[in-house]
Amino acid sequence: MNIAVIGYGSIGQRHAQNGQKLGYTVDVYSNHKNKKLRNIQYDLVIVATKTSDHLKNIKQFKNISNNFFIEKPLAANYKDGLAIKKLLTGKKVRIGYCLIFNPIIKKVKEVLDKKSLGNISFAQIYAGSYLPDWREGVDYRKRYSAKKEEGGGVELDLIHEINYTQYFFKDKIMEASSYFDKVSKLEISSHDFAHIVLKQKSRLITITLNYFQLLPERYVKLIGQEGVLFADLIKNEIAIFDKRLKKVYGKKFDIDINQMYIDEIKSMIKFIAGKEKQQPILGIDQAIRDLHIVASDTNERLF
Repeated sequence: MNIAVIGYGSIGQRHAQNGQKLGYTVDVYSNHKNKKLRNIQYDLVIVATKTSDHLKNIKQFKNISNNFFIEKPLAANYKDGLAIKKLLTGKKVRIGYCLIFNPIIKKVKEVLDKKSLGNISFAQIYAGSYLPDWREGVDYRKRYSAKKEEGGGVELDLIHEINYTQYFFKDKIMEASSYFDKVSKLEISSHDFAHIVLKQKSRLITITLNYFQLLPERYVKLIGQEGVLFADLIKNEIAIFDKRLKKVYGKKFDIDINQMYIDEIKSMIKFIAGKEKQQPILGIDQAIRDLHIVASDTNERLF
């Protein structure tokens, strides 16, 4: 298995290192690091550049492989997402939603599939943290996250929450509304706040994201007819209570963050080899639906 990693920022470096740990041959392409690919064909291409460059990168490298793994989000906007899909028609494609491989997300999905909480009437998804603390020693103002024109913004950076919400609840979205803004004093041109409301036939879902919270929080709260679940993705804990408020499940998970990234590449390799079917939540069509939801222009939303 030979892999080409396009982009060598923090996530590109992680994928390159993990690929080598798994015993694969890894080449890196990076203009900033003056790294060039050595081959003309690869078993897998991993696109790990800034979001606004994804379409350009796909155009440049679409012919060097039949298999593409693209870091989330798929593109900076819905239109570019559709263009990428067209360019990669007939190829095997997945998007890097690593939280689908998080043991806590997997456990929440398991609970929902068992329907032990009854129908979920309301789901609250929340992720807030402080952008300047994301990369130690890196000026946040110089990162693409801070720049709207480079595909930055909390609604795209934290599109994981948009994605795994639909992993939990596959029902059709009947209505969607959203509010995006820059409300803090962070020196950025992108949005630092997003609030999204999704209406399904039998439930309401809210997703709130921000870049400016000094004390990080990231959680899932599910309110069902038969109980309540609270999953804390910072403390790595899940608690479940029945309708009499009796705690019926509690666990603290020992999570290796990098293992999620290793697992998603292992899964991609199985998908390429035909040993694993496509997971729709990781596919390009789902990634385009995710971009629908975070589209600034409500006319781009198609449900």
